[in-house]
Amino acid sequence: MKIDAASKQATRTLAVLLGLTAATLAAVFLLQAAAWKAGLTVAVGFTSICKVRLVVLDFLGLRTSGSALTLALQAWAAVVLILAAARPMAAAFALF
Repeated sequence: MKIDAASKQATRTLAVLLGLTAATLAAVFLLQAAAWKAGLTVAVGFTSICKVRLVVLDFLGLRTSGSALTLALQAWAAVVLILAAARPMAAAFALF
């Protein structure tokens, strides 16, 4: 059975996604305290954007296309993340 370069890249990308998921879980467990809510939101947001980028580029096959869809999908994910993070960030900064 021959394994081509695309299969190897997909396997590497999956490993990175699993690592980012582990980092998200670690951040959730380590930054649960009320004082770290803003840090938790930033950490989870950063790993989420990294995951979206990997999925868009590698699993949707848009890495080499140069398509405007790549930017649109990443921007859409960023807008959704900002909307989702607005409430926890506002609550975190209200504590200070």
